[in-house]
Amino acid sequence: MQERREHERHAVWFPISVSSADGSGIAISYDVSSGGLLMACPGRIEPGAEVTVTFRLREGTPEQSARGRVLRVEENQPDGPWRWRIAVEFERAVPEIEGLLARSPAVATA
Repeated sequence: MQERREHERHAVWFPISVSSADGSGIAISYDVSSGGLLMACPGRIEPGAEVTVTFRLREGTPEQSARGRVLRVEENQPDGPWRWRIAVEFERAVPEIEGLLARSPAVATA
C-alpha cells in the first residue's frame, strides 16, 4: 500500500487541550506532524467535526494552537480512560512543529 502522508510523523506523547462546538476536554498525543496529529481521548468526537487543539511539545517550548478537522475515529481501550483514537488534520500546516521536534533527540520518528 502506498503511504499517502505528506508530512513526517513523530511519535511523541504530550497533553492536548481540545475544543469543538460540542465542548472541550483533554487528550494525549500518539504522534504529530506539521499537518496533523493522532490523539487518545476519553470522549468521542465525530469525523468531520472542526476542533482546535492546543499543546506544548516539550517544557520550555512555545504553546502551539491549531484548528483542524477530525478525519478518523477508532476505538482504543474500551475499558480504559483513553477510549478513542482520533486523527486530526490541521487546516494549515504548522511548520514550527518540525523545527521544535528536530531540536529534540528524544523524539522517535514514526
